Amino acid sequence: MSYSTSCECGQTHPVSASQAGTELNCSCGRRVSVPLLSELRQAAGQRAYETSTIDEIRRMLRDGDLPAGDLCVLSGLPTREVCNLYVHCETKWVKGPKEWTFYVVILSILFLPFWWVWFLIGKSVLDEERRELGRDRSVQTPLRVHPDYHDQLRRIRSQAKLRSLLRTVPVYAKLLDEFPKAKITT
Repeated sequence: MSYSTSCECGQTHPVSASQAGTELNCSCGRRVSVPLLSELRQAAGQRAYETSTIDEIRRMLRDGDLPAGDLCVLSGLPTREVCNLYVHCETKWVKGPKEWTFYVVILSILFLPFWWVWFLIGKSVLDEERRELGRDRSVQTPLRVHPDYHDQLRRIRSQAKLRSLLRTVPVYAKLLDEFPKAKITT
């Protein structure tokens, strides 16, 4: 995204996020201080620290900018009705032994020949630390859907079809590009 800052002489200079907090030379000879990124973002009508498309969508929902348009995404009929889809962008996962691993190792030691091999393998598995990685991140993505088509939308199970419907809204397309493995639910 590009931003802009102005000199005292009235000339406007385009600046990028990487130039925030620096100075520029104006053609009038003055030095122009480029505001901090948070100030540039606020001047452009964005939240000061919007870090992802998820934040952008949440801001747009708060500001009433979504859902976009006034036509049903399924029929093309005019409507003010909305159906919510949910994009599950990330899911936390566990690395390390499962709860039942301990019991499998103990039973292997007791009942299998060469129990000492199982003991060594089991010991390394049991010593591995169990950690939760990632985080759960989901976002509501409302779409305009005529009331006659609400049930039809809820019956769609194809991720490809749901993705194509969401891609009709540019910010949702950006979200799906940012999280290509996201799962969509109705």
